[in-house]
Amino acid sequence: MRLVKAELSAAAQLAGYRNIKAPFDGVVTSRFVSPGALVGSGKEPLLKLAREDKLRLVVAIPSKHADALSANTKASFTVNGAPGKKFPVSFSRSSRALDPELRSLMVEFDYDNSANILSAGAYAQVHLQLRRNQPTLKVPASSIITTPTQTLIAKVKSGKIQMIPITTGISKDGMIEIFGNLDSGDQVVLKGNSTLKNGMAIEAVNAKKQLNN
Repeated sequence: MRLVKAELSAAAQLAGYRNIKAPFDGVVTSRFVSPGALVGSGKEPLLKLAREDKLRLVVAIPSKHADALSANTKASFTVNGAPGKKFPVSFSRSSRALDPELRSLMVEFDYDNSANILSAGAYAQVHLQLRRNQPTLKVPASSIITTPTQTLIAKVKSGKIQMIPITTGISKDGMIEIFGNLDSGDQVVLKGNSTLKNGMAIEAVNAKKQLNN
């Protein structure tokens, strides 16, 4: 009797394999097998399922902005299919490590799509409100000099030009965050250009144009 029950239980378990149950409600977007095909326990998927009520936005944050991201970062995105409309998202998780190839931090945001407004798989333009943990220096965008090999700021000291290599960060309202051998209060040329050279004599016309933090 026990043997019969065991055989019935095994048969019921095998019969259950004929039904595929998804862990969430969604829509089948791809099918990799045909009806009647023989399938086994391999790693190849049978179906691809998309969840529609909750979408995931994946963003690659460049390394220079990574430390300005936190769980409180506010973000929104736009898509070509809904021009002029912004969709707010909430921070979900981050990789906590830079991708070795992209040199970027992979971050995920969740969007509540219960109204079924958007479709999965679309590309988006993302707007992030990043904030540094520590104050940083900012200069007008016109002060930055870009060459084929480096980015520079023309610093004015004792009436002469000093070309300072920098890297740039967050840009907002015409001001750009910079990192380099500069201090708050240093004077810089407001309208930088490639004709400026180290040691060139210059007269400061407006001493109020200084680095801001």
